[in-house]
Amino acid sequence: MVEIAQLFVFSRTTDTTDTVTAALGAGVGARLVSTQALHDRGGHVFGRLHPFTWSLLGLALWSVALMLVFWYPYDFHLERQFLLARVGAFSKVPFSTYYFGTEYRAVTELLHKVLFFAPLGVLLALGRRRLPRGLPRGLYWPLAIAITLGLPLLIELGQVALPGKYPDNTDWLLEVMGCVLGLVATRSIQRRLRSSGP
Repeated sequence: MVEIAQLFVFSRTTDTTDTVTAALGAGVGARLVSTQALHDRGGHVFGRLHPFTWSLLGLALWSVALMLVFWYPYDFHLERQFLLARVGAFSKVPFSTYYFGTEYRAVTELLHKVLFFAPLGVLLALGRRRLPRGLPRGLYWPLAIAITLGLPLLIELGQVALPGKYPDNTDWLLEVMGCVLGLVATRSIQRRLRSSGP
């Protein structure tokens, strides 16, 4: 349906390969999430993992996935002069890059940054709910805030060394916003489920 809808969008192209890869991605994701499926394949250790461990594993995997997406094609240039020239991009006025580009590009990039980082917030919210009793609960939110601010910053700093990428403080803000939106939405759903009873 998404690919068919793109036929009517001026700034998009339709490709049947995207349909195949999206279906494969959905299938792999569904298979990985199913604890029973892992257990049935002989992964008894996976079946006994604590729910909090699943949250940590999901958080780690999604963090790696974000780096793979935003650092592609990984042609890092670590020359001092190059890095110094690129670091200045962070001092630009927020949203200036989006303002001087096209509206299509601005909306695409905004959605791209926010929606890719929303699952990070979802995983952080789920992790708090599944925290084992022995661990100090007071430390969880400071660590969650550090991840929310730190991972997007790490990704943007990594883009400083990538010639084909454009590090931007606006992107960092949008990525943090996406994470916060995912976290707040998940917490809101959790509260509603608790208040509605079994």
